[in-house]
Amino acid sequence: MIRRNVTWGGFAVPKTIVVPLDGLKFSERALVPAVDLAAQCGAEVVVVTVRPGGPTGDEVGELEPALAGAGAAGTRVVVVESRSAAEGIANFAGSLPDPIICMTTHARGRAGEALFGSVAEELVRLTEVPIAFVGPSVLDRPGPRYEELVVGLDGSGAARAVLPVAEAFARDLGLITWLIEVVDPNWRAAAPGAGDDIGESDALHGAADELRAAGLDANWETLHSDDPAAEIEGFAATLVAPIIAMTTHGRSGLARVTVGSVAMSVVRRATCPVIVVRSRGLH
Repeated sequence: MIRRNVTWGGFAVPKTIVVPLDGLKFSERALVPAVDLAAQCGAEVVVVTVRPGGPTGDEVGELEPALAGAGAAGTRVVVVESRSAAEGIANFAGSLPDPIICMTTHARGRAGEALFGSVAEELVRLTEVPIAFVGPSVLDRPGPRYEELVVGLDGSGAARAVLPVAEAFARDLGLITWLIEVVDPNWRAAAPGAGDDIGESDALHGAADELRAAGLDANWETLHSDDPAAEIEGFAATLVAPIIAMTTHGRSGLARVTVGSVAMSVVRRATCPVIVVRSRGLH
């Protein structure tokens, strides 16, 4: 059984940042963003490795060079015994106080669709713990702290599942927040009689007002493109030390793009980590 100790309404900035490592150099790229985020949040970094046969006793020594190189010497290393890497990570993270998982993914696409890697795809379906994905384009160390937050929305209720997470990060880390909606300029051809941009952005504007009412520096933008992933990543690239947050399953009508279908494409392209929140509609 997968432990679930996160409720969206009461999300808090993480006290624990879980970094799954699998012995490959690529997975170690998540250490630096995790260390930087932990320093800004005042959180503990915990490295977890999953082995079907349990600990061998050599795990800490094997990871020491990578930990030292990321400025994480002395970080707690936990070995979880499980036949499923995703289930082992999900259960471990779900047992910790206010967790977030920070892990790498290649975020490769297949047949034109953005897909999770095998472990990442299974993990996002198993846990309600937010996951900060470090894609292949993330810079080694873009800055000492994150300054701005880009939140991808599509006007659907499912996509709004990211807002409590975004609000907590923006509030506790003092981030300037940008709520972004990408509208396909060709959608009206398939939806005669649709409203104008002002009507399309009512939900976006309302969400920004909610964050402002909570005392946050929140802005909103409606962008136009038939490539929403490129638009979101490109917008983030214009900001100072950004981080992106999105849901994995935000369905809506023809008026707006489906956030869930582009999340991994954003992860693949972005030069900063992307916090992915599983909406309740994804099983």
